Amino acid sequence: MKSLYTEWLKLKHTPIQFLILITPFIYAALLVLYARIRQASSISEQFTFQLFFEGAAVLVIPVAVAILAGLIIYQEELAGSFNGFLNSSKPRYQLFLRKISWMTLIIAYEIYMSTLLFGVGLSLFTTVALPWRILWVSATLIFVATLPLIELQTWLSFGWGVGASIGAGVVGVLFAGIVGGTGIGDAFWQFIPPAWPIRLVKTYELMYYLGDEAPLELLQNQFNLGLIAIMASLLILAIGASVWFTQWEGRQHYE
Repeated sequence: MKSLYTEWLKLKHTPIQFLILITPFIYAALLVLYARIRQASSISEQFTFQLFFEGAAVLVIPVAVAILAGLIIYQEELAGSFNGFLNSSKPRYQLFLRKISWMTLIIAYEIYMSTLLFGVGLSLFTTVALPWRILWVSATLIFVATLPLIELQTWLSFGWGVGASIGAGVVGVLFAGIVGGTGIGDAFWQFIPPAWPIRLVKTYELMYYLGDEAPLELLQNQFNLGLIAIMASLLILAIGASVWFTQWEGRQHYE
């Protein structure tokens, strides 16, 4: 816990700290405002669900994780060209995993806080309300599916910089929308990490809203396949990145 507090202090008096705190409020407020405007045209509960969770899974998560990872690692770079990492007496893999833990905590805050604010906002300012059960389950699915992206983007940011991380995030939006959000990726979406948040949340959405009409066996298989892919990638990325980081001596222009 002390190490995570140290990470937070590194961001003190920087725009990154402010952005981390304010982003869930902005995202939730904009979508609640949109839902309030649209309620005059009989906005549905399912459409409201898609507006928040599918929008987050396709458009927000890939870019947000990329920018956050890139900026946090760039902040470390500015503090002394990674000398704090390279000269630390602690094992390199521990330092890398600390960054992963810090990123995970931030993303958890972003997802769950925006979900809470969205649910409360709908209840107070619109005639549409989503059950808290579907809100929390969907938020958790997106969070779990985002964990491999956190590892991947942190690795990219250390190895190739903020530009590579953000570039991967932009490409991730395309993969999430095309592979995860359409039938084009039905045969291979489980190999595309940016597609996992939208696939899991869409599968749960169909199971919840279609009820007895849902092809439960097919959806359950898709759901299980996604969870297996996520767990396997978490292990592979953690091992691979830790081994790589143990040998890392900084970027080439610092050597």
